[in-house]
Amino acid sequence: MSKFEEVLKKYWGIFQDEKMYFENDVRNWELFQDIPKNNNIEDIITKVSAINDGDVRRYSGVKEVSDHILKLNIDERLAKGDLSLVDDIAKVGNNPPFLEFASLYCNYHFPKLYPIFSRQHLDIYEKFIRNLKLDYDPNKVDTYPVFCSVLNDFVKRLHLGDKMNYLEMRKFGWLYGDTIIEESQQA
Repeated sequence: MSKFEEVLKKYWGIFQDEKMYFENDVRNWELFQDIPKNNNIEDIITKVSAINDGDVRRYSGVKEVSDHILKLNIDERLAKGDLSLVDDIAKVGNNPPFLEFASLYCNYHFPKLYPIFSRQHLDIYEKFIRNLKLDYDPNKVDTYPVFCSVLNDFVKRLHLGDKMNYLEMRKFGWLYGDTIIEESQQA
């Protein structure tokens, strides 16, 4: 077992007791279950507002993003687990892609189908690729298709699939990502 894997497992043990970070997410999952469709602008605005994404507020606004989602007519693709939908939702006007928001929006509808993109995970996955000499381009891990492939490989290799869902992976990286990278690089 590599130093990286040892440190990762250490923090996974600590993470098991961190349930307070999921209270808002549970409410959002319930909201998205109560409003599963995306064919009514008021419902979409409610869901976009509940996510409360900083990039959406900063660059575009809830109404513009909601209109964009409505125009995409996403329900069929969403239910099929079409991962390309995340990129389509993420592209609003001339703004930088809202990958984290778009993946979270899809995840709240179908938590087992859509990994949640997170910039905080990029260093972990780049180290994972290089450490195990995997056949992924570490310079493209910031694209949703590569991110998803690496995340799913990560989950499979470390046998985390039965221990952690995509939301927990996001929170885990948020809480411990930098620490895991730092500790695993120490001699």
